Amino acid sequence: EAIPEDWRQALEWEKSQLPEVLDAHTQQVIEGISIRAMKLHNERECWLMDAPEPLRQHLAAIHGPLVASLAKEVGYSEEDVEFCKDFQQGFEAIGVTPHSDHFSAPCDKSMPVMTEEELLALRRPSNERIIQSLKEDEHSQFMHEMTEKDLGRGWMSAPEQLQDWMVTGLLMSRRLAVVEHRSHVAGGWRFRLVDDLSESFVNSAAGGDYKIVSQGLDTLKAMAFCMLMVGMHFDIWKADVAGAFRTCVYKYAHWPLMAVVYLLMGVPMVACHRRMALGGVTSVYAWHRVAGFILSVVVRKGCCVAARYVDDFFGIRRKGCRVQALQLLEAVCFFCGWPLGPEKSKHSMLAMVLLGCKV
Repeated sequence: EAIPEDWRQALEWEKSQLPEVLDAHTQQVIEGISIRAMKLHNERECWLMDAPEPLRQHLAAIHGPLVASLAKEVGYSEEDVEFCKDFQQGFEAIGVTPHSDHFSAPCDKSMPVMTEEELLALRRPSNERIIQSLKEDEHSQFMHEMTEKDLGRGWMSAPEQLQDWMVTGLLMSRRLAVVEHRSHVAGGWRFRLVDDLSESFVNSAAGGDYKIVSQGLDTLKAMAFCMLMVGMHFDIWKADVAGAFRTCVYKYAHWPLMAVVYLLMGVPMVACHRRMALGGVTSVYAWHRVAGFILSVVVRKGCCVAARYVDDFFGIRRKGCRVQALQLLEAVCFFCGWPLGPEKSKHSMLAMVLLGCKV
């Protein structure tokens, strides 16, 4: 029950074919995507020029025509009708996210509770309240360095000292440094920057008519059970996309709504997001839509047993295969323009840490 029909078909294919047949099919799909990417090279330039001018530098790595072609082939463009348009024109920071049938369930409670007009009316009093309540701590220098690093990646504008026009021209959110545990990081802990988009009411003006249905360890358990029931040995694999939320670009008109503010040596510093921020409701929706496309290609076109929890992709592969499902995932991400984080990729494993648990 935890596995939808597409996944069941992939499992049946995995169970019924010899390893060399699975290898040949997966390799054929990888090569086919590579060839298609090259054939659509000229269309890629035209696609980029059709994007809004301020977004072009952010979309330069994306192969839009390849994404559109694959989305149509695997039926993803029917599940998420607005997907191909939105990642070219920019995802909205506020408003109602276009509907997606991919791993979703109807939910009226996810709809925005504030209009854009109401949000803009609160801009000045909200900014003044947040600026007055700022406190400097031992993480302020770190926040500034990471903001400048995001500038270098093209994810944010340059941080600059607060000016009078910003109080009425931008909508500011408080920037926070959050400590989180990560087993792959030296020392086991790291800082992550999160922006409080609820305090600034941005999240109140964002939402959708559905909630996202996550796939987790129960999905992996169901996959493994299906293989073990027929006495089939298998390995497990995992991977994640580097800077997942940051692969999604904001709609240009909403850039002024995505400012952040923090103190540095007693001076308020302000910068604006260009890519989806951690802490935003629409960031979750936007990445769900991008990741849903990636997963659909791997499962439906590649017939690979795979699933996803936010930016963590995982799955199983029949033992004896030389061409791994992870290789197909890497190919899809590489040719479409969303690179994986190689340091977190693991394949052909009997045991690993997945979603914080050892499996």
